[in-house]
Amino acid sequence: MNADYLHKFMFPELDIRGHLVLLDQSLADATAFAEYPDTVYELLAQSLCTTVLLSATLKIEGSTSLQARSTGPVSMLMAEANHRHEIRGIARFSETPASSRINEAFADKATLAITLSPEKGQRYQGIVALSHPTLAACVEDYFERSEQLPTHLWLFQHKAADSAQTPGRMRTGGLLIQCLPTDDRARQALEWERIGHLANTLKVEEVFDLPVVDILYRLFHEDDIQLLSSDKVRFSCSCSEQRFLDALHSLPVDERESMRKEQEVIDLTCQFCGKAYHLPSSSLAPAG
Repeated sequence: MNADYLHKFMFPELDIRGHLVLLDQSLADATAFAEYPDTVYELLAQSLCTTVLLSATLKIEGSTSLQARSTGPVSMLMAEANHRHEIRGIARFSETPASSRINEAFADKATLAITLSPEKGQRYQGIVALSHPTLAACVEDYFERSEQLPTHLWLFQHKAADSAQTPGRMRTGGLLIQCLPTDDRARQALEWERIGHLANTLKVEEVFDLPVVDILYRLFHEDDIQLLSSDKVRFSCSCSEQRFLDALHSLPVDERESMRKEQEVIDLTCQFCGKAYHLPSSSLAPAG
């Protein structure tokens, strides 16, 4: 399958849609600014892949993010994708989890926040417990509880010598299928079960080795299926000097005033992209 492309497809007679993505160079670029152990890297890669798929289901201009926090080995994980299919992400960990399974990476009662941030309009956030062993199952649970749209998600990871990743790292792919509102729910329910069963036969090596048209034909050759678009996915960071200034102005007054008086220049580094900012302390408004 074409690496770093998001493919959108549709079953027009069934009111079911799907998205297929493979991250390679975009994933290498997004994770180039920190050293992650394999298990943390795999979780972050899965999260980035998932945000691309989730953002593709929305008809808004803006971003979709996943953020998990816990007291376990992985204390924070955040992944973001926008309508231009630009991704970025970060993870923090206190120790290396034994595996990338949710119950080993995060503590009990950890939660996953899924946030939709339109460029115009009100932000929406849904929260789901990280109560399943895989990220895919947790996201399916979110859709069942919050969106009430039947959704299946599969995530795939595979080591490949010709990947853009560091040798031994994994490329990551994902397949999402979802029901759309329909007047014939009974028929759709039957077809949904069948389509889900066919999608579940997709093999890891097919995701990474076959062109998208071959994957769709192999899975759904008996159905009327339309490949709607194939859009490039890339890493991009939305950091800016103004965003850092806004963050500094949100600090408590006494802390901000101390920085303004004690430092001529405030040195900051974006943890998503590694870009350094050198802000004159005079840019911080004095307490008044």
